[in-house]
Amino acid sequence: MKNISEKKYKRIIVYIIIQGTLLSLLINNNFMKKLNYFQSKHMALIELVLGSIIFIMNIFIIFIIKDLYITWKKEEEHNMNRMKYNFIKDENRRYIKHKHDIKNHMLVMGKLLEDKEYDKLNNYIGNYKREIDNILITVDVGSKELDVLIYSKIREAKGLNIEVEFKNRTYINCNGNKIIDLVSILSNILDNAIDACKDMGKEERKIYIDMESNPLDYIFIIKNRYHNNIIMDEIHEEGFSTKESEGRGYGISIIKERVEKLEGSLEICIHKDYFQVEVRIPRFVME
Repeated sequence: MKNISEKKYKRIIVYIIIQGTLLSLLINNNFMKKLNYFQSKHMALIELVLGSIIFIMNIFIIFIIKDLYITWKKEEEHNMNRMKYNFIKDENRRYIKHKHDIKNHMLVMGKLLEDKEYDKLNNYIGNYKREIDNILITVDVGSKELDVLIYSKIREAKGLNIEVEFKNRTYINCNGNKIIDLVSILSNILDNAIDACKDMGKEERKIYIDMESNPLDYIFIIKNRYHNNIIMDEIHEEGFSTKESEGRGYGISIIKERVEKLEGSLEICIHKDYFQVEVRIPRFVME
């Protein structure tokens, strides 16, 4: 599919070069006509032929661009389906492995209970519960792109020993033209949340993801634990970062720009030990 797109791009370039050349000849001839230079008795016919060719090539270019757009959409859908399939396959593999291991876990817990090792049993059950939480991740928000994004970010966070509480109380009906902006918004917020939690102690690492809606808006609330002293007036400044390293901090400005593009609202606040970002996007814009 990539080779097909490449050929179409090359064809458009060739058509545009030819069209530009013919258009230059036509314009130059009109200029020469005023000065009565290099004029043939069949010049009217030549101009008609040149104009017709340019017009036909314009139509060809329009159809090729349309075809390229359709091909690009198919490629995007194919890549997204492939990513989601890989995630689901990986999750299914972990689930099957868990089913094979469950008998051994039950034997261990039974032995600890039989020996009245209650403290060890409690610790074992707690560790086992955390393992199950890491294995069983189900995301279905109504958009394949958002499913893959949220699934991958939750997996990334859990891999860093960050506890994630995900609640979804809506089903998002999203126009394909708007999904890229929404993915950009949420991925930047989640990346910021994960980065902030990396500096926390293991017991304090926690992220909440809450998705809901009302008759007017889709609402996304993401909050995370943090240590840094943040001045609220500086948050919306380009280059602001809760990290000391350079080259960071453009996430908030990108989020703000994308939210405005979707005619939404962005609210950032700090409550106790949590940094909270709330995004509201009008339903009519997304749908």
